[in-house]
Amino acid sequence: MTNKTVKYIFTTILFGIAGIVLYFYFGEAVLIKLNIQEPTNYPLAGVDILSEVKQEQALTITSGRIQIDAQNLNYSVIKSLPTETNIYEYESSKISRPENQKALAEAFGLSAIDHQTFTDQIIGKYVSMVDENSSLRIYEDLGIISYSKDKFINRQKFTNFVETESYKLAGESFIRSKGINLDNFVYDKTKYYSADGDDAEEVSNPSRGHIIEFSYRARVLEIPIIDNNTDINGNPLRVWLDVDKNIIRMEFNEVGTVKNSIGSFKLKNKNQVANDIQTGKLKLINSKTPIGEEITSASLNGISVGYYAVNGFLVPVYIFEASSITADKSKGASYFIMEAVAK
Repeated sequence: MTNKTVKYIFTTILFGIAGIVLYFYFGEAVLIKLNIQEPTNYPLAGVDILSEVKQEQALTITSGRIQIDAQNLNYSVIKSLPTETNIYEYESSKISRPENQKALAEAFGLSAIDHQTFTDQIIGKYVSMVDENSSLRIYEDLGIISYSKDKFINRQKFTNFVETESYKLAGESFIRSKGINLDNFVYDKTKYYSADGDDAEEVSNPSRGHIIEFSYRARVLEIPIIDNNTDINGNPLRVWLDVDKNIIRMEFNEVGTVKNSIGSFKLKNKNQVANDIQTGKLKLINSKTPIGEEITSASLNGISVGYYAVNGFLVPVYIFEASSITADKSKGASYFIMEAVAK
């Protein structure tokens, strides 16, 4: 081996190590500038994300602009949030659409039941199927499926020490048998309910409960997925079982299929977020203020990252929690969304 060959091999190794060091210390931006890696175009650069964001239909807000106060927002929290994140291709769920409702009714054993279709000003179009034992409601516009047993027979209560795993597996088996994909749902929490009264009431002690509930949230790498929904914690799914593992209720806010990542994109920094707040580039998505009362002002006090389903993609958004005041001086928590990608 000649000295020239040794020198060439040594130089190649040094350049390789330098490229790896640049990537880990400075990220993809340096590689792009060095023409080592081509940048990925932001697929929604020309789309007004906020116009696509769904707002809780029961809200009535002022026709003017809500006065936003960010004095209580701890901007240092942004440092703990991702500085960049992937955008994913996303195929919306079709399980609640009219062409799939027959198969859904068959899965729940209600295919022989005549269905009734209703339209509500707030929740939109929904289909109802009811027999003497159970009911199924498919909310087409909201993308929600709700199933319940109309007669709760077993009044036996749980013990203080419940082996929950077998109940959880039974619930998940029921969910999957209805054609619902759990891949993008993450287990959230377990609750117990008493059925001593007319309505189920949550209890803290299993020995007081007739029903066990397992709830899930739609997530990608622990980041909530919000699709045709206004729940900032991610689309919910929950299932109820009795002591004998009979399914009592299931509610599902449908979630589509997360596909390939198209690339990683930088998110807005502290200054960019502050500027967008000042210029009103955020939208109210949900509020716990009294229905019908106009929100006049909001004080932001928390920020997190979520994914919002828009035009066939899951795009990152900033989610702000706020304390809001209405024209009638009522107070309540509110939630706003801002596009997170730095354009």
